[in-house]
Amino acid sequence: MTALCLGVWCLAAQGAGPKPLHTFSVKKAGGAAVTNVQWLAFTPGGAVAVRHADPRDLLAGPADAALGAYDPATGKAVASAVVTGGGCTFRAVACAVGPDGTWIAYAADGHLKFLPLPPGKPAPPGDGAVKVPRLLGDSGVWLDPKGETAFLLDRPDFERPALREWDFGKQSGRDLVRVVDAGDEVKGRALDPRARRLAVGVRGDGGFRIDLWSLAGQPARVTVKTAFPADALAHSPDGKLVAAGFGDGSVVWYDAATGKPVRQLPPLGRFTAAAVAFHPGGKHLACGTFDGRGAANLFLIDVGSGEVLAKLTADPHGVSQVCFDATGDRLAAGGSSGAVTVWDAAALLKLRRD
Repeated sequence: MTALCLGVWCLAAQGAGPKPLHTFSVKKAGGAAVTNVQWLAFTPGGAVAVRHADPRDLLAGPADAALGAYDPATGKAVASAVVTGGGCTFRAVACAVGPDGTWIAYAADGHLKFLPLPPGKPAPPGDGAVKVPRLLGDSGVWLDPKGETAFLLDRPDFERPALREWDFGKQSGRDLVRVVDAGDEVKGRALDPRARRLAVGVRGDGGFRIDLWSLAGQPARVTVKTAFPADALAHSPDGKLVAAGFGDGSVVWYDAATGKPVRQLPPLGRFTAAAVAFHPGGKHLACGTFDGRGAANLFLIDVGSGEVLAKLTADPHGVSQVCFDATGDRLAAGGSSGAVTVWDAAALLKLRRD
């Protein structure tokens, strides 16, 4: 029996409620399950790309992480690689899938490296690795729509991190903007699809803030003071909105140009809203929280009204990453247990409409 609670699909009620399409656990070499999904994306071909690390390793210092692409129906690895020195943060890790889906770019050992999909195909450029000055293992990585340029954000503890543009053809780069002051700590970060706006969550001497950078022409910044750290940030597909997930579990979306809040939701759970992602249509938002022990931790929200359309339980130990595929038909969530759950997003929205 499926229960409808105040217009929201409530999985804590009697009955099964909406069911995920597939759930699989990422495995280490040798078969041991890993934890802490750090990055999550769909490839154009429908595989689920995952970067992860074991937090037990993090206690001893920077640890190796793993990066792979997996068949969402079986959990079988399509391709995988070890990311050395890349497991030292939980949410400030970024990779990028090439636009044609034949490779994944990631930062490791001072290089921009590439994981071919599937293995054996040549990975552009530089035989699979390009030396990039100042690039560290937890740098942010984004790609332009053609995959000809990478945008790289230095590691948070580097003095005055910069957003840089790296041209694969010229094998050289330039700084676009120094994003924070020395001593500031970068939390969440997001570059809009057109690389015209950058959002950065910051912990500084004056407290918490979000810096919204316009990169069209001379860089300009709008600063939004916040009561809690913005651990997760995402731009809408048209670049006009920025959604932020905060340490108290609340979610706010802002006008990307002015920084004015468009809508603020009360805390979705008891713990950090650690992941936010816009549906490709721009009208819906997925949010994940660190709530565990069977509590709802994956939420589907109407951007126009702020209504929570669905409450789901995706990972028993909390959700750290969420993403939609390019069509918006699939929604994936990864969490602290290392499990990746794939939902039929189109069916969830249809259920709500019905």
